[in-house]
Order: sequence, then structure tokens, then C-alpha cells
Amino acid sequence: MKIYVITPNYNNERAIHISNHLNKLKLDYIAIEGVNKNNLTDEIIKDYIIQRDIKEVMPWLSLGMIAASASHTLAYIEFLKSNDNFALFIENDVILPKNIHQILDDIEYHITNNEIILLDYRTIDSVNPYKVAISKVDALQLANGILAYPVKLEGIIGAAAYILTKNVAKNLVNIKTNALCVSDCWDYFYIKGAFTTLRVFYPHCIRFKPFQSSIDTIKIKSSKDKIRNKIENYKIFPFYQLLISKRKYLYYKKRKQFFLTNDKSIFSL
Repeated sequence: MKIYVITPNYNNERAIHISNHLNKLKLDYIAIEGVNKNNLTDEIIKDYIIQRDIKEVMPWLSLGMIAASASHTLAYIEFLKSNDNFALFIENDVILPKNIHQILDDIEYHITNNEIILLDYRTIDSVNPYKVAISKVDALQLANGILAYPVKLEGIIGAAAYILTKNVAKNLVNIKTNALCVSDCWDYFYIKGAFTTLRVFYPHCIRFKPFQSSIDTIKIKSSKDKIRNKIENYKIFPFYQLLISKRKYLYYKKRKQFFLTNDKSIFSL
């Protein structure tokens, strides 16, 4: 299965990580340079994406989020030019498992025509995430886990690693070019008809390098933000190590919010 890596060229540390990681795993991938958030202005956004003031429409939406969403769309467009029927899309901070070849082979055999399969999935609130149920009803046993339907889509986000079919990619391009939305609005995309089913690979198989987020929400940089960025940029001991530990803890905490249940999913047959 071909892999499309969203890796903007303004972050060399991330780009080096993902290139070395994928080469070590001997994976076939295409790097999508994507959209540089530093080149986006409110005027460009209003001219090409939305005609109203973005801060009035979605005050929490950042330039980084918009650039990331546009970058994913560029990856879909590139995928649609290929002869492949499905592909894996990843961001440049992921760590794939050593058995990713087997996982992708299994998914390739079982994925349906209008389906999304999430390898990365999280809850909305990273500080106080709530429990999200994964249905055992109609779950499919694979060699290294199960493909299962979430009981509902509300609250599920994550676009760091997911598999699309060509039909779904085409639908997402059509939707995203006519509406302002982030990459992982899965419940919104479902309502708009982008896909008919969504499954997750359970348990989680994706980990992350604890890089600083590039999609912080819109706000004026406070003194606290400036201090954090300085710690990040200069890797000041021991504060940098504390930042890394906090990120790792939050990743772990979000993964623990998913549990298996006998309740039926909205996607159940």
C-alpha cells in the first residue's frame, strides 16, 4: 500500500524523523510538501477559503490547522492521480509499528469501497478526554488486532494515520474545497456523505515523536507562550525534558479513553 506523508518543508526535524523512520521500515512513500502556515494571511484565507472573517466563524481555528487541512487535501489530489485503489496518509511525527506491513496487508484485503480506517484516533479534549466506546459487534479479527466500528463518531478525532479508498478521497476533496474544516472532522464528513463506514484498528498501533504542535489555536502569543517556545527551540534543561514528558503522558492518556463494548455501532450491519 502506497503511503502519502504530509511533511511541510519548514520543519526539518520532523522531516528528518519521518524520512529515516519510513526508510528503516522499507516502506514505499510519497512526500507531500503541503502548505506552509507561515505563508497564509487572513486576506488569502478570505479570498480562497471563506468569505467571512475566520475568527468570527471559528475563533479557535489556527493558521496551522488550515494549512494542515489544505496539505491533506493536496495529498488526496495526488493520490487520485494514481492507479491505486487505497492509500495510507500519515503526518510527519508518527511512529509506525514494526509489523505495519502485516497490518496494511490485512486492511487492504478487508477495506470496503466507501470506507475510512483510522490507525490514529483520539478524543477531542486532550486534557480531560472522555470515554469513547468501540463496538465488538461485527468486529473483524486480524493477525495483530481487530477492525472495529466506533459506537458513534462524536468526539473522535485524529488524522495522523488513516487509510482512504479512492472514492472517499474524491468525496473529501469535493467537501473540503467548498467548506472550511479541519482534517479530522470525521463526523462532519460522514454527515456530508464522504464515506459510508468508518472503522478503527484496535488496539492503537501508532505512537508519536513528542514534537511541539504546529497547529496551536489562534491567539495572541502570551509571555507563557514565548517562554515555552524558547524552551522548545533551545532545548533548555530540565524544562524541555518536562515538556516532552508531559506530551508523552497526554498521548498515553488519550489512548486509554477507548474501550470495547457489546453495544452496536451506528455502522453496524
